This record gives sequence, structure tokens and C-alpha cells, in this order.
Amino acid sequence: MSVPPSPSKTNPNGSIAFPNEFSKIKKSIPSTLNADLETGLFSFRGKEYPADSFSGIILREMGWKDFDKSDKERIAIHWVDQLIHVDGILFSPGGFEGESAHFGDVLNIFKPTFTFPSININDKSQDLKITYWYKDSKTKQVNFQEIVFDANGDIKSRKILSSESKQLYMGIANTLIGAGLILGYYLLKTKLK
Repeated sequence: MSVPPSPSKTNPNGSIAFPNEFSKIKKSIPSTLNADLETGLFSFRGKEYPADSFSGIILREMGWKDFDKSDKERIAIHWVDQLIHVDGILFSPGGFEGESAHFGDVLNIFKPTFTFPSININDKSQDLKITYWYKDSKTKQVNFQEIVFDANGDIKSRKILSSESKQLYMGIANTLIGAGLILGYYLLKTKLK
């Protein structure tokens, strides 16, 4: 028989507390949810777990189902920022809460801009989806990623939605197409006069 989750505990300042036997491990391993990604590890009750595959163990223990929307958003962002990515996402190049900055120095107008992660909760399924830009400190690649937490706090999917280079090429292509259309319109208009 399984032990029911304990009601969520709070820190002295009133914030939601992680369980006493929980600690994060600053080490990354390949993700089992997406072979192209890595995940951090955490320790709970003497065992190590991948942060993306076993998030529900901790989040259920904390009372995930009873959290209101803002608590779920805050805890999910913390989980992604501190546990999934051991080097964090909120402090990517120039990216601090409430600010935005381009990745890279060359052709910035065509590159993605780091902004605070976008969070959506599906009213029907209670899935929580986070989308964000992340610059991997090892590979120096910048990807736009999505993580979906289900109603129980388990992460059910992780995807790479786009990349910095794809954004760059799309930006240049759109600019060239736009310039071509404007030039074509101008030439057609001057020829008809």
C-alpha cells in the first residue's frame, strides 16, 4: 500500500518547501524523454533520479494537485531552471526576468530574443506547458524548447521546437522575400507608367 502524499510544507517565509530528503545534483545525463536533450539529476530518499523522468515523485509529495495556478507556474519554472538545466535558463545571455536580449552579436535582427519563459495551463487537461529559449553552455547551441507537465506533476514530453540557426535563416529568407516583393511591385508600377 502506498503512502499518501503529505500536505505541502512551507518555508518560514511562507513559500512552498521541497521535501526534506530532496536535493539537486549538479550533473547532467542524457534525457530518456528526448535523446537530443540532457537533464539534471536530483536525490530523494537516498536514490538519484533524472529530473525530467521523475519530477512527479517530488511534485506530488509537495501537493502539486492542490497548488493554485501561480504556485504551479512558479514551481514548474523553478524545476526547469534549476533541475532540468543545471546551468539554468533564466540567466541565459542577457536574460534576466523582465528583460530581453538577443543571442549572439552578428545579425541580431534575425536572431531569437531571450525572454522570460511562456507558461500555459490547459483548463481541461490541467497540463502545464513551458516554452523557452535555452543556450547550452557545453555545445553553445541555442534552442527553443517545450516541456509539458501533466496534472500529476510528471513531465510527459520535452521537445526542441526551433533553433537559433533556423530562426536566423527564416529571418533572412523572409527579409529577402519581402524585399523581392517590394522591388517587383516598384518595377511593375514604374513599367506601367
